[in-house]
Amino acid sequence: MSKLFKNKAILIGILIIALITFAPLVIIGFVTADDLCTLQMCKCGYWENAYSFAVHQGRIFFLLTSFFSYIPYFFDPILWTKIMQFLPIFFIFHGFNKVISWYFNKRKAGLLFLLIFFIFFQLTADYNIFISYHCYFTTAFASLVWGFSYYQLYFETKNKKNLYISYFLFAFGLLFYEIHIVYSFFYFSLAFTNVINEKYTLFTRFKKALYSFKGYLIIILVYIILMLSWSFFHPSNYEGNQFANNFSLTNYYNTVLKFINGALPLNNFFGSFKFFIDRSPDVEGFNPFAFIFSETLSIANYLKLFLIGILYIPFIKISKKIPFSRLYWGMLMGILLLILPALLLSLSNKYTTFQMEHYTITVFQFFGTSLFFMSIFLWIDKKMMMIYWMKILSRCLILIFLLYTSIAHDYANKMYANDLKQSQVRITFMDEFMKTDYYENIGNQTAIYAPSLWQSHSYLHEAKRLTEQGFNWRSYSKLIYNKDRDIIRDKDELIDDCKTTKDEIFYSFILKQAYQTNDFILISSKINKLQCKNDIFISDTVDVFIYSNNNFGIITYNTNTVLTDSSNRNNYNTYKIKKGNFNKKIWQHRIINKNIDIQSVNIGFMD
Repeated sequence: MSKLFKNKAILIGILIIALITFAPLVIIGFVTADDLCTLQMCKCGYWENAYSFAVHQGRIFFLLTSFFSYIPYFFDPILWTKIMQFLPIFFIFHGFNKVISWYFNKRKAGLLFLLIFFIFFQLTADYNIFISYHCYFTTAFASLVWGFSYYQLYFETKNKKNLYISYFLFAFGLLFYEIHIVYSFFYFSLAFTNVINEKYTLFTRFKKALYSFKGYLIIILVYIILMLSWSFFHPSNYEGNQFANNFSLTNYYNTVLKFINGALPLNNFFGSFKFFIDRSPDVEGFNPFAFIFSETLSIANYLKLFLIGILYIPFIKISKKIPFSRLYWGMLMGILLLILPALLLSLSNKYTTFQMEHYTITVFQFFGTSLFFMSIFLWIDKKMMMIYWMKILSRCLILIFLLYTSIAHDYANKMYANDLKQSQVRITFMDEFMKTDYYENIGNQTAIYAPSLWQSHSYLHEAKRLTEQGFNWRSYSKLIYNKDRDIIRDKDELIDDCKTTKDEIFYSFILKQAYQTNDFILISSKINKLQCKNDIFISDTVDVFIYSNNNFGIITYNTNTVLTDSSNRNNYNTYKIKKGNFNKKIWQHRIINKNIDIQSVNIGFMD
């Protein structure tokens, strides 16, 4: 077998593993209220919103970088959003592959790093930048990684062009987030490693490295001056970039520790057993050992295990040609990539108060975790090289650990993805419903009482809050579809509205969702405004809008003559229905009967 063929086979294997790892991300849409807010702001003027954010958070560079938040939403097709989501991620991996291959002087080292990252990647529920803030933080991080790569290239070629490109990429990445300033340390460490072997005193070598680093120091200085000047006139009202009140070393230490713990292998898996037990689709439920055979996993996940086993041995063999000094330095850089962002972020009031375990830095920390463990694995293999049975045993144990971690993370990632999808499907359903003639014909001033539109079936905290943080369905309808509808969440607001409006009716929307299948029904009816204070609403005509791949269903509902007591129900009704137009995403069914309790309306689906 030729060397070229082997190299191509290895690349294809890594690519397949990457696709399997990130496949769950494709089904995920909006998972944070910030993203849903950004979508709406994209429709109503860039500069006004950018300036508002820059003033509110005391961050002058939001005037420029906010633009990158809007890019994924310039066009409606989801394909565009997904391209903008994954393109910066690709450049991050490509950049790290180049940097790691250069540092260890082995092309396979870069691929081994990617392999370990794909095994260790965890789909955290809160503020994971691979699935939220599309294109914003990932673009910045990709810029920093490639800036480092060009700085390294400058030392190899002494070509000033590479240095200036590195300056630009570093400055560009810094604009997005002040936390990124910690990555300047790695630029300086690169400058220092290039003079470390020169025959000068340590102090002289340090000065030479500092002189080589001076361009980045100037960029950092200008950055800090501009930030402080802007925040002097526009003090931040955002707790995320304010120093913690009543600073406590204990709180600081605990916050740092939580951020570090959140980026360690198997953290999400072992920390999510309650979630798995509550939401497992398996008949037997979740078992910490039997999950390996769960129906949540697919053949692709087992193929990934097979490929890891095939690729691990040729990759780990590179240890014998890598000096121990490089491995120690790799461990140190991995630890610093893991710790430094947490050290700076934990100074802020927001994170010490809420003791968060995951944030936007967590994915960046995964790269540090991967580098550290990769260096550890290579170090162990190199140490065991002289004793054959110890070498075989250590390789087997490491491989078992990697295989178990891979399947555990794949299971957790799929469970997380399925749960995070819940809120996105709710938005998708409402997008389709707002295009219907029924919604079009509702008057602008007619109240729509619909608290269930704000309720998410997601288990995970951030997705559950997707339509919180001041989200308003009326604004969404107006900005996205140019349809101003008076959609109300609060009962008191409905009562006040009924007192002042001339309309004799209001609409009631009740949204119901099936967790496992993502089937939706929206129950809508015109209600006499005299009922606005009642616990239940009664109507003679109810429209049911159904969002499901099933073509047949069984409608059930109750009729009730007592309007104030939901327990006094009689005349249980049930009958079969059939989808009229098989090509429609949403199909409508109308129920006509006396005194229908609209809350009782439900549907059971049949294949």
